[in-house]
Amino acid sequence: VEDYRLIRWMQDNLAGLPVILEGLSSDTQYRWNARISIYTGNPSVLGWNFHQRQQRTLEPMGRLVEIRNANINAFYQLPSIGMAWEMIDYYDVEYLVVGRLERAYFAAEGLAKFDRMVELGLLEVVYSDAETSMTKLYRVIPGAQLEEFG
Repeated sequence: VEDYRLIRWMQDNLAGLPVILEGLSSDTQYRWNARISIYTGNPSVLGWNFHQRQQRTLEPMGRLVEIRNANINAFYQLPSIGMAWEMIDYYDVEYLVVGRLERAYFAAEGLAKFDRMVELGLLEVVYSDAETSMTKLYRVIPGAQLEEFG
């Protein structure tokens, strides 16, 4: 339900097609992966992994898809703001999703960095689910600079 409300909010409030980053569930392909990008049409760092590998059969394309998958998992799992900021820049991410899926699959220490990044002036919360506050959408503040890596 929270994902639905976020998706509707994004459809109604985001202009253009900003790149989003959303977490991934286990390696099982038939889960709720790419749930936000699928229903909003926004590009994401990685869509449905198996679909991406099916369309990129020449080496090393399949391995590059797997690298993106690993990068996304590290992004959400690890508490390092510096590493997260590098990935945001590298993949040109504008919005970050933290919902029930991310909370189910990733450690609280890794997810805590998002609110710390808000305190540092790197991100802002543009959407927080009114009923549960379990789902948040963070926007990367244009021109923000990370002064120290942590």
